[in-house]
Amino acid sequence: EVPSSERFRRVLVRLGITQGLEEKAARLSVTHMRHLAQATELPPEHLALLRSLADRYRLGLVSNFDHGPTARAMIARHGLSELFASIVISDGFGRRKPHPAIFAEALSQLGVNAADAVFVGDSLADDVGGAHAAGMDAVWLNADGVPLPEGFAAPRYTIRRLVELPQVLGPG
Repeated sequence: EVPSSERFRRVLVRLGITQGLEEKAARLSVTHMRHLAQATELPPEHLALLRSLADRYRLGLVSNFDHGPTARAMIARHGLSELFASIVISDGFGRRKPHPAIFAEALSQLGVNAADAVFVGDSLADDVGGAHAAGMDAVWLNADGVPLPEGFAAPRYTIRRLVELPQVLGPG
């Protein structure tokens, strides 16, 4: 994972801006992250679903996000922090999905084996591919109904909307 401030630092260097480089990169990153965080929304039905699932399962969150403090602030702002027994953000962990290590870390924090877990995500490569590489089943959130690319290992389940998840998980 390359942190947000490092990405901005690299851009500034390419633009030939080196005076006050670190401070400028940090300010750009914080400003960018503030705007990004303000743009996030959590549909009420997703919050209700996560609360219901948290009553039945130990939930973990694995996120590719290049500024951990912003990711955690967004999670907290939406009232999700207490619902997840594990939160692994690539910026703090140092690896991004689909690397199996980030999934293994979440599984370790949850105290479960990969065979006893299922990963839900909307990216075939990062989420489904990464979960498979870590030995987990996967649910692909395919909101647009795009066909599975040829040669790609199919997820165990495919859903169009997150609220369909309880149907594939079955009774808890």
